[in-house]
Amino acid sequence: LAEVEGWNIKDGFYYIISMLCGLPTPLTEVDPDTDEGKLVDVIVALWALALAGTIIGVVGGLSVINRLVDAAESFGQRFKRAAKKAVTGSDEEAPAAAGEDGEEKPVSLALNILTFLVFIFIVIPIVIILVAVIFGFILAEVEGW
Repeated sequence: LAEVEGWNIKDGFYYIISMLCGLPTPLTEVDPDTDEGKLVDVIVALWALALAGTIIGVVGGLSVINRLVDAAESFGQRFKRAAKKAVTGSDEEAPAAAGEDGEEKPVSLALNILTFLVFIFIVIPIVIILVAVIFGFILAEVEGW
């Protein structure tokens, strides 16, 4: 892209890295102006999407990720039991109630919703904040801030 647009290599490298990482604020002030540069830009964007999908697929298949998912599910089950005990005062499993179609459905729909909301609004934001703080400290150390 740098060759097509007449940029120096450094600007081309920073532009491509910005594109691949999906940064909202590019690392450089250059943008493609020519039709050839815009075509290369689109090809890089499509390649970045394919690369991201591949990375997600590979990472999702790792045994470490499977263990993390199992741990999160275990935490969710423990949370449901604790919430049920707090609400009903009982550790026993909730009996299933028959629905309109005759199939059994769990009585603990409210606990499922509560568990989902706790994960969405508490657990996930905490993980995101921790990761952002860790990478922020690493970046600050590298940049000498």
